[in-house]
Amino acid sequence: MLPAMGRSASAARRRADVSGRARLAPTRLPAYQRTLEHLLSQSPLNDADALIWDLRDGWGGAIPGYLDLFNTRAPTMHVTDRNGVSELENVKWRKPVAMLVNGGTRSGKEILAYGFKKYRFGEVIGSSRTEGAVLAATAFLIDDGLLLLAVGDVQVDGERLEGVGVAPTIEVQADPASMGPGDPAIAVLSVA
Repeated sequence: MLPAMGRSASAARRRADVSGRARLAPTRLPAYQRTLEHLLSQSPLNDADALIWDLRDGWGGAIPGYLDLFNTRAPTMHVTDRNGVSELENVKWRKPVAMLVNGGTRSGKEILAYGFKKYRFGEVIGSSRTEGAVLAATAFLIDDGLLLLAVGDVQVDGERLEGVGVAPTIEVQADPASMGPGDPAIAVLSVA
């Protein structure tokens, strides 16, 4: 999934602006957070004037720490090791950002949408509320696939998202087939 997350990073020119786009891979592993930081700190995304963070569809599994990327009140460090290899640490995105969601945005991604909206990192754009499937689960491999078993209730800042979901701040009419060129969720950003 890490390579797919890297391939999702792209930049597109609209008028005089360049917007970057990245899809979030569904996982709680720190390597994915680090990959997203890496993508934001290098071309093509670091040259973008704005970022579209696409959380539509797919599994959940994301952790709230992903939102730290948009906390502009924390420093970014440039670290050079004794061999002269340089790397950015604690990367922060300090330009405009919007999040794309839909009815297939679920679980940990809904927690991200909730925090993104509540703490006003940017607009949450979507065709509907997120799925409202926010429970702690354990995964079991079975003969024909994977069984996710709900094992605990989850409250986010004291609110229960299970069965409720997160409403977008900007609602657009779209269906899954419209994702890509001409995507209404992205087109609304050109107007905003």
